[in-house]
Order: sequence, then C-alpha cells, then structure tokens
Amino acid sequence: MPIQIKKRVIPTSEKNSCLIAIFTALAGIAFGICFLILLPDIDNDSASVQKAKTIAVSGLYAVFVLLCIVHAIVSIVASKKTNKMGLMLGGSLAGVSAFLALLTVRFMLVLLMAGLGKDDTVDKIIGDNTYSGFIADHGASFACLVIALSIMLVISVISIIDLAKQ
Repeated sequence: MPIQIKKRVIPTSEKNSCLIAIFTALAGIAFGICFLILLPDIDNDSASVQKAKTIAVSGLYAVFVLLCIVHAIVSIVASKKTNKMGLMLGGSLAGVSAFLALLTVRFMLVLLMAGLGKDDTVDKIIGDNTYSGFIADHGASFACLVIALSIMLVISVISIIDLAKQ
C-alpha cells in the first residue's frame, strides 16, 4: 500500500489574509491602470466625463487604501492565532503600504474636488501654490504610491503561491 502525502491545511484566518492580499493587489492594479489611462487627458473632456473619471480614480484609491488597512489588521490577527511570523511581516508591510499610499491623499482630494467642480475647496487645499507647482511638489508622494502598489503586488504573489500549495 503506497504512502499518501498529506497536504498542509491552511487555517481559515491565514486563507482570509491571503485572499484579502489578492483583492488588495487587484484594487491596486485597477487604480494604477485607471490613474494612467484616465488622468492624462482629463482637461480635454466635458464636465460630466471629468466628474466620472475623478470619481473612478478617487474611489479606486480609497478602496486600495482601505483594503491595505484591512489586510494589515487581518494578517496581524491571523499571525497571533497561527503563530506565523510571515503573516506578521505581511501585515506590517501592508500597514506600511497603507501609510505610503496615504501620503498622496492631499493630491487625491484636489483631484476629486476639481472633478466635482469645487474650485474654492481646491484653492484652499493648494494654498498659495499653482496647479503645476502643486503637482510637481507631489513627486515624492507619487513615488511612495508606486512603492505601496509594489509591496502589495509582492505580498499578493506570495499569497497566491501559499494558496496554490494547498
């Protein structure tokens, strides 16, 4: 009689963490694609199209940040249940990713308010700076956003591999 090799059963909390990581990466990819495709020609569109584009980009940004926070919490709780430090590391990196993504919240607020036609609010957020100067000042925060997206992509690839091993 041949010996059967038993596969490791992934605990539910660890599986939830992996699935949330995958959904977070998908939200990040969707946000990145929308940001790159929809924003370059936003000034050339009608007001209703501008509004739809800014709501889509801002909404996907918010979903990405919220899923990063949820993944950090779920992973840290799962690491305490299963005693796996890999989950703690993944949760900590998701928290760092959420923090890095939040560095662009001011730009996203300006984008959303401009798309909704709230020019007074945009002027208050920007202050004495010009639009082009405001965008130029956010180069470092955009780099942080790219790093946040990259972190979550790496975590999701590791999660996919963990789920595939099951």
